[in-house]
Amino acid sequence: MQRRTFLQGLGAVALAGLATPGCGDVSSGSQRATPTAPQNLSPSQSQLANGRFVFLSDGSRIELFPFQNLVRLRAADGSVLFEQAGLGVGSNQWNFPNDASSGPDGLILVCDSGNSRVKVLDRTGLLVGMLPIGGFPGGVAFNGTNIFVSNQTANQILTFSWQGGGALAGNTFGSPGSGDGQLNVPSGMAFDPQRQLHVCDSGNHRIQVFTEAGAFVRSYRGGLTLPEKLAIDGRGLSYVADPSDSEIQVFDASGGALPSFPIPAGIQPIFVSLSPDLVLWVTSAIS
Repeated sequence: MQRRTFLQGLGAVALAGLATPGCGDVSSGSQRATPTAPQNLSPSQSQLANGRFVFLSDGSRIELFPFQNLVRLRAADGSVLFEQAGLGVGSNQWNFPNDASSGPDGLILVCDSGNSRVKVLDRTGLLVGMLPIGGFPGGVAFNGTNIFVSNQTANQILTFSWQGGGALAGNTFGSPGSGDGQLNVPSGMAFDPQRQLHVCDSGNHRIQVFTEAGAFVRSYRGGLTLPEKLAIDGRGLSYVADPSDSEIQVFDASGGALPSFPIPAGIQPIFVSLSPDLVLWVTSAIS
């Protein structure tokens, strides 16, 4: 209840669908703002979540609670399709689940970061495959052909191809450093409508853009200090969560800075996701 009271004091930020480990959605007495197009986003049209929410194209969502080692998948109607919790290395156990993405063949991909792997799960939570990372995976993305994983330990991006129900290791790109194409603690990733991969190059205070083959395209930074996660809409606008600032920074399709999306002071945004109905969901680092 302390968390609920604190959020109620945030004024314009709506309380809706705040998932709490072991509980249903906290929505009683809350008010969900009417979704609008992202260019009109304001604090009253965001949702502040205490879990990391990753939305799939069918409206279902993956809910991640890294510090509780809990992963949940909800259908578009809010019903729970599966829930797994517990620290460990077993097929239904987790160690800091940090990011997720849709995957091949209707599967889902979840970074089991503390166990240095990405799990491939079906919609019932059954473990279908495992991608060994050899380091700490900071983010995962899927483009319909290949799986991309950021390895924060090696400062590289790993790729895997999904063939015959299994994953084959593919190209690796990036190297430690601050030059073009070099990385320093790469975190969240997302594809734009041109199928270019945007990578939060957190330690270098920027976003880097690569082709699917791993060739450097460009970078952009605006006022970024520690970009952690980003979401990209159908027009190519990027929404970047930076816990060092109380705002979501917004960039156009070419990386030009647009007016930022403010959130209440002290919220330290660390994770951002855009739902199919164009509502921006933000997770605070203090959750």
